[in-house]
Amino acid sequence: MKKYISTLLLISIISSSTTSFAKEINFKDVTNKNWYYTPVTSLVDQGYINGYQDNTFKPNENITFAEFLKIIMTASTNSQYLPMPNKHWAYDIYIDAVVKAVIDSSNFKGDKATLDAPLTRENMAYILIGVDENIYKTRANTLKVNGIKDISEASDITIDSIYAAYNRGYLEGKDGYFRPNDNLTRAEASQVIYKFLKMKNKLK
Repeated sequence: MKKYISTLLLISIISSSTTSFAKEINFKDVTNKNWYYTPVTSLVDQGYINGYQDNTFKPNENITFAEFLKIIMTASTNSQYLPMPNKHWAYDIYIDAVVKAVIDSSNFKGDKATLDAPLTRENMAYILIGVDENIYKTRANTLKVNGIKDISEASDITIDSIYAAYNRGYLEGKDGYFRPNDNLTRAEASQVIYKFLKMKNKLK
């Protein structure tokens, strides 16, 4: 009887080890030497972002407006979004973001051209602060931030969001430039969302 119990215990241990190993995140293009390793693996582990079928993450590829919106809305609302017939795959997410006042439909349409476009850094700040103020109910803080040398390149609808993101510590400048019109990569997006969710105590 004791031998039978020991055998079951051994099987249980082996099964647990196998399950743990199966969940290990191991992308060919993401190693623990990369600056984005922790943000990427953390978000993947939580199911907020995925890699590709060829076992890559493609950290240097641009992230789209829809992809960024999906990650931050899913993580912040715990909603299970479903594709809508004859609509863009992220249209349900887009509608929820509009309803929750995260984004303004007069500024950003729910069409393929908008949702599939590479996400610019200024639009990233716009979405980030939209989530912060209208889902987390963070009090508005759009005081001007000195030292952003290229803030004049930002659009009127995003400039306050950029200031707010800096004021709240979600974004940091290194060389004095924000580069509002540059596209955001998947690695950069992971870092921004990871930091934001950590500050909101949404990640373990």
